[in-house]
Amino acid sequence: MNKPKRIDSVDALMIIQASCYPYNMIYQIMFETGFRISDVIQLKLKHVDLMKNMIIITEQKSGKHRAVEISAGLAKKFIERSKFQGKEDYIFKSRNFYENHINRATVHRHLKNICAGIGIDCSAHSFRALYAQRIYNRTNSLKIVQEALNHSKSEITMAYVDENQKKELRERYF
Repeated sequence: MNKPKRIDSVDALMIIQASCYPYNMIYQIMFETGFRISDVIQLKLKHVDLMKNMIIITEQKSGKHRAVEISAGLAKKFIERSKFQGKEDYIFKSRNFYENHINRATVHRHLKNICAGIGIDCSAHSFRALYAQRIYNRTNSLKIVQEALNHSKSEITMAYVDENQKKELRERYF
């Protein structure tokens, strides 16, 4: 597995603020949930529980279920979308007649352009790595990060942890 490019919360917020809809909402979802881009672009309103401020999905890559709490601000954005879309509609619809939802390449291209404009080197997966790092910093537990990302092996999760913390983790777990 390639090591994800590192960004911090300030970088992520700059990217979100420099983007317009639908990209700002896509990046905010990735920032708050750690979802992969393939899961975010396929979101439908039926995946969002506005009573609990949660997004509940079945991950495309693993087939595992995942429920993640979201901020009140992000929930408001979903409420706005619900005024124009049905529960079965993709939130991020494609402009292309042949596709149902926006595709990954379009999001990657936008992110690359935004990041170049503000001087940040990152990819969509950088948001997932940041999410993992924020959980680790809060809990100091590789196991909690592993569970949050739905990884089957702790070795996979190690790629998301800061280099300075890897030595300590290797001594503790391996």
